[in-house]
Amino acid sequence: MTDKIEKIKERLEKAEISFEEIIPDDPEFSSRMIFEIPAQRVKHEYILIYRDEIVEQAFECNFENYRFVRSYESIWSKSNNTIEAEVGNVDSPSRFFFDRLNRIINKPEETDDDEDDDEITNIELPDIDGIKVSIGYSSKEFTFLTWSRSRGPRPRSARRITLKLENVNVNTHDSAKEILERIANSLFFQIDIAFELPINLQAQRENWTERRKKRMRRWNWVATKN
Repeated sequence: MTDKIEKIKERLEKAEISFEEIIPDDPEFSSRMIFEIPAQRVKHEYILIYRDEIVEQAFECNFENYRFVRSYESIWSKSNNTIEAEVGNVDSPSRFFFDRLNRIINKPEETDDDEDDDEITNIELPDIDGIKVSIGYSSKEFTFLTWSRSRGPRPRSARRITLKLENVNVNTHDSAKEILERIANSLFFQIDIAFELPINLQAQRENWTERRKKRMRRWNWVATKN
């Protein structure tokens, strides 16, 4: 694991991403790395806990080449020409609406009784202005970054449904956000009209530092009342 951590540090330095390594005195607490990735003019703190599974997740993906799209659970990469954003449906969990969308688009002639042992992980949609569009399970980069930012479910269990835009000529945060909103609004409107399946972009969740600050404010408020 140590070799992989050193490689990750080298990648962060090459990408000009600042980081801090924290080695607790108490061996019961895991060592970790805190690094910052921008979202427009704001920098968000991310945490990489030194555990085999988590370090492996970071090592296997090129997370340092991505930045967050502010206001959404979304990432973009200038070097990879991609934008990826979590999508959802207000009426059902993402897995259920994704399965329904797959059945509507790819298997309109099948019934609920038809057997299907093949797991569908990605639905390819028509290109828009030369941009490759698909909806499916999140990429390794998206899964790692959103987990590291929120410290939510384990990386391998955080299988969220995302809209992926590839072959995108994107150079700035604002252009990434404009392209994402334009394509998502048009695509989701067409899906809703054609299939009565409303889809929306997932708003940005609180990160682990924001949740900690909120808890502190609550504790301070309770303390002043007692």
